Amino acid sequence: MAPQPTLRIAGIRGVSPRFKRLKRKLSPEPASQLRQVLHELMTGTLTPGRNLEKLPSYGSLYSVRLNKTARLVFELEKDQTVFLVAVGSHDLAYRLS
Repeated sequence: MAPQPTLRIAGIRGVSPRFKRLKRKLSPEPASQLRQVLHELMTGTLTPGRNLEKLPSYGSLYSVRLNKTARLVFELEKDQTVFLVAVGSHDLAYRLS
């Protein structure tokens, strides 16, 4: 298995309307995990089970696991800030079109 890539973000540049809409629909457990993952990304302490991966077909988009079923999709900027694109179940978060 390939080692977990390390990433430390400088902050959140913004959020998409889609992210806001999907975030409101999260149940308490994934919502709590979202806060934890954002903290881990900002401190550079992302745990290996988060499965951070670059989405090869989408340029600078990345995905990170919140829990067994939920994902966070974000765009990584050159200044190490992120733009939050989507959050939710695997299928909802990856439906980018």
